[in-house]
Amino acid sequence: LTNTCLMVMYNILLGCPNLTSDLVNDQEFIRIICDSGADGMEFAQYIVEHMLTQDVDWSKVYTTNISVGGRLFILDVVENRLKQSNNSMPVGLVTQLASQFCQHSECILRTVADSVEALEPIEVATLLQLLASCSAHPPYLQALQSYRNFFINCAFLLKSIHMAGKEQNNCFSTVPKLSEADDKLQNHPAFGFKANLVRVLGNLCWKHKENQDMMNELSIIPLLLDCCNIDARNPFIIQWVVLAVRNLCEGNKDNQAVIAGMSRQGLVESAVLTELGITLHTDEDNNTVHIAPFHPR
Repeated sequence: LTNTCLMVMYNILLGCPNLTSDLVNDQEFIRIICDSGADGMEFAQYIVEHMLTQDVDWSKVYTTNISVGGRLFILDVVENRLKQSNNSMPVGLVTQLASQFCQHSECILRTVADSVEALEPIEVATLLQLLASCSAHPPYLQALQSYRNFFINCAFLLKSIHMAGKEQNNCFSTVPKLSEADDKLQNHPAFGFKANLVRVLGNLCWKHKENQDMMNELSIIPLLLDCCNIDARNPFIIQWVVLAVRNLCEGNKDNQAVIAGMSRQGLVESAVLTELGITLHTDEDNNTVHIAPFHPR
């Protein structure tokens, strides 16, 4: 019966699209739509997809008044929409998602000690994944680049989870062996979280002098380089670090000087390279690095 009612409502909205902006003021209506979508009712999805084509106030749609399951439903619809058509979402929705991420992002740190079955950390991880994808598209990138609080939040969150991972063996610690990427690790909210933070920060620095300078002021550059390790918990993090360094150094002599002023301390031992039967060596002058067969001692 509910899905039938939603079907009727969907057809009404198609015929009278102006009603959409009025209906979002009804929180009970939004709650029913989102909860129905979380329960798998297809016409709830159609209604949200229709809303994405209309000029609605998303601050009244994606709110804490909606259940976490309902919000995850919205994110799923938005993600599918982004994959199908890169620039067809309202910019206001993206900034609203970034605002919600800033308000709730710290809950991801609780996954170190608390149960990860709670939906809120999953929502935060999903939000970040979606915002990382949005940051690759110009209309949304410009909005996110100018959202200073979002940039600072991502920077400090990267610091926090990186430090937490180094303090003890937990869900943020580096997993050097790719063979250890089992289902439990991949289903954890922290899976890929650090890589997505690096991805977002790197994208937000693209041709944006203020954000480039902020990376230096917040001492994120050495932190980025310290993240440049093979990590089964964060696939492709090395590539995202390289891109981030490229973006924050482009046309920025101060950031270039920071990296130029660093000195090599030695070679990092990699369990992955050892598994592959290779290792790294330097020449006598320590000027070049080359790959050599690994010989167990």
